[in-house]
Amino acid sequence: MRARIPAWVWLAVAILAAAASAPAQPPAKPARVVPWRGTAPAPQGADTLDVRDILARRSARLDSLLNSETAVYDTTGIDSLVGALDRGGAAVAERVKPHTPLKLHVSLRPLTMTTYDRVNGLRLGSGVGARAGRIAAINADAAYAFARERWSGAAEFSSDTPWKRLGVAAHWADRIAPFGPNQGAYFTSFMALIAGQDRQDYLHENTWDAGLSLRPARRSVLGLRYSMRHESNANAETDFHFFGSNTPISQPNPQVETRITRALVLDGEWSSRHRLIHTEAEAGIAGGTLGGQFTGAWQAVEVRYAPPIGKGDLLILETKFQNVAGAAPTQAVSYLGGDGNLRGYERLEFAGRQALSVRAEYEVASDLLARSGLPIVRRLHLQFIPFADAGTTWGNAASIDGSSALDGAWKSSLGIGIQRHLYYPVFGAVRLDVSRRTDGGPGGASLWFRIMPLEP
Repeated sequence: MRARIPAWVWLAVAILAAAASAPAQPPAKPARVVPWRGTAPAPQGADTLDVRDILARRSARLDSLLNSETAVYDTTGIDSLVGALDRGGAAVAERVKPHTPLKLHVSLRPLTMTTYDRVNGLRLGSGVGARAGRIAAINADAAYAFARERWSGAAEFSSDTPWKRLGVAAHWADRIAPFGPNQGAYFTSFMALIAGQDRQDYLHENTWDAGLSLRPARRSVLGLRYSMRHESNANAETDFHFFGSNTPISQPNPQVETRITRALVLDGEWSSRHRLIHTEAEAGIAGGTLGGQFTGAWQAVEVRYAPPIGKGDLLILETKFQNVAGAAPTQAVSYLGGDGNLRGYERLEFAGRQALSVRAEYEVASDLLARSGLPIVRRLHLQFIPFADAGTTWGNAASIDGSSALDGAWKSSLGIGIQRHLYYPVFGAVRLDVSRRTDGGPGGASLWFRIMPLEP
């Protein structure tokens, strides 16, 4: 007869088996308690007096002084002790912290102000700059024009203020400068020297201004300055070029009025994210208590919208409005015509107190010639850019000889641009525009070749 094993024996065996299979638990390590700072880890549940919240309020200067040490816990007297460290530690950190000496940075800008045009001929220049930390900066440039046999120069000073968004600046220049709409972000010296294609109009200006610049947001800037400008004629002094004849470099500059203008100028600039929208505006008032020989005001607004289309294509829309009030000199009148705002027309062909221009370009991203399969053509990597320009003026104003008023009538032109990207350190692309006016006026197709700088 088999003996029956009691139930309590089976229970005891199960408990012993479970205990034998469980891993051995090491004894808890004793945690080292330090009075204010240390490196021992805080055990779970030890924050009985909200020590972590107290330590979080310590000053940043004390943290930077003590570097790699890590704050832990304390259960007695931590509040008063940290308070004492905050009071004394900041002073110690200020004394111990190494003071960086003020650094002076000097730079040399070779070939600045160097150019070639029909007034200066070859103008060879250079410049230097100096910056004292983030406090102040000054730049000075000088150049000698061999055709005019005269020096020109410019200088600029800028400085920050205790409020980093506000700065002060002053500028002086004595130079030959272009006026009117036929100026932009492209190099003109190369074509003027090689083919005589100097398509800008110049005057001599001696100007200085001083004012404030404010950056209320990341992509915006506002400026207010007092400006004094003396303008006079600049006669063409050279017609030298290597190729071609009867080119614009042989034409004299239009006659402008010799006048001194003293004005208050407010300008601003704003860009949206990724620069899809870019806006520039300027408004000025001259004469009266400010003095000078021009009493009046002017306003100008320019908006550029460049949304991407499809797979890499880009649509560029630009519009500009100008208004001049008062007895404005001829060089300050609103003009249309030429490469700057109405391609296919003569430079400064239309004038008025007010002018409105619109430009549209469509940059085709795909290489159309590569699809032809021709071995030479497909390697040119040319980009085609169809465009259209339109504009009008209204309001009679004294203008240079040869300009006429449109009185609200619109003029337009059509064309296509051919562009080749270069990807060089300075030169971004070369471009040729072929355009034609649509009003049946004189002249055939207009060609405009230029070298454009690399965009930042």
